[in-house]
Amino acid sequence: MRPTILFVDDNEHQHKLIECFSMTLSDVDVRHAMSLQHALDEMQKDNVAVIFLDSRLPPYTDYRQTVPKLRGKGFAGKIVVISSDIQDPVFDQLDEFEADDCLDKVHINLKTFKDIVAAYL
Repeated sequence: MRPTILFVDDNEHQHKLIECFSMTLSDVDVRHAMSLQHALDEMQKDNVAVIFLDSRLPPYTDYRQTVPKLRGKGFAGKIVVISSDIQDPVFDQLDEFEADDCLDKVHINLKTFKDIVAAYL
């Protein structure tokens, strides 16, 4: 069975990029969600191993509001918060909110995507 990752971001352009990057993966299913509710629905469909979660997912302020909702629905896999501003002090609280890691969006590209996904699986 191939592992499944879920990429959650409200930006359609980010999803298009991830779709392109996903072409480098032959052994991983990549799912997409545009909202927290959509992510929760996707979690119910598949056994998701890793969630790559945009830190600012409207209407929520940041991951400190969304990660607890994912955990509260029983998600026990890895949650990697992605942001274009990982220097923000909110990222000092990752452990408190049960997020596994944070990743700067600038580091996610065609050359690195396969290695990034493999590192979290």
